[in-house]
Amino acid sequence: MWQYLFETELGWTGLTIEDRAVSRVSFGWSELDQLVQRLEPTDVQERQIERLPRSTDCRYRFARECRQRIDEFMKSGADVLQEIPFIDPSRTPFQAAVVRACRAIRVGETRSYADVAREAGSPHACRAVGNQMARNPLPLLIPCHRVVGSAGGLGGYSAPTGLDLKRHLLALEAEAAQAVAS
Repeated sequence: MWQYLFETELGWTGLTIEDRAVSRVSFGWSELDQLVQRLEPTDVQERQIERLPRSTDCRYRFARECRQRIDEFMKSGADVLQEIPFIDPSRTPFQAAVVRACRAIRVGETRSYADVAREAGSPHACRAVGNQMARNPLPLLIPCHRVVGSAGGLGGYSAPTGLDLKRHLLALEAEAAQAVAS
């Protein structure tokens, strides 16, 4: 397991990589030190910090490919993250169903916690969906920012700048979806 840290349009981003899959994503940090403090050092054997935002000289081609997709998404909101392999954090069949339902939400769209609960086969488990979204170790890959309250409220977002970042991601994706539809 190793961590790859790099700067993007939306601040510093960290990927924890195991073999050829991502097991954790953290993004939106204004300072590298903030990101490093957030990561779990006990699980890390090696950390590679990429200080140049456009550099492609990284240790593994997989990390470079992930970074290119994340950079493209953060600039344009384009639907380019679905192909990044990840380690599913689900521990129960319900959690796996929530992950599948969340991953099925297309760029530029949102679903309520109730919608995701229904799609996961447990229509009364809205709070459980919210709890799982709050503990999501793979934001962007499991796009929890697309899950909102039933009344249209944004709910929460545990990224560094919270709801401001969620609003930004949703606006970025709405523009991308509109461009594709045109």
